[in-house]
Amino acid sequence: MNRSELLLKLESIFKEVLSNNTIKLSESYTADDVDGWDSLTHLLIVSVIETEFKIKFGSMESRNWKNIEQMLDSMEAKLNKI
Repeated sequence: MNRSELLLKLESIFKEVLSNNTIKLSESYTADDVDGWDSLTHLLIVSVIETEFKIKFGSMESRNWKNIEQMLDSMEAKLNKI
C-alpha cells in the first residue's frame, strides 16, 4: 500500500470515528484542523488503525504524533516490517 492509499484509508478511519463524511485529510493537518479530533477520539483512531492494519503502537509513540504526516510515517514503518 503506497502513502496515498494509506492517507485515503486513514481518512476513511477518521470519517468513521468522528462520524463526519466530509473530512478531507492533509499530511500537515493537526488535531486543531479536524473538528472533533481530541484526546479521546485520538485513542479511538489509534485503536481502529491498529485493528485495521494489524499493527501496534506504543502509547508514547502515538501520543507524540503532531500531525497526520507523523501518523503515516509510523504506520509505514510498522507496515514495512511485516
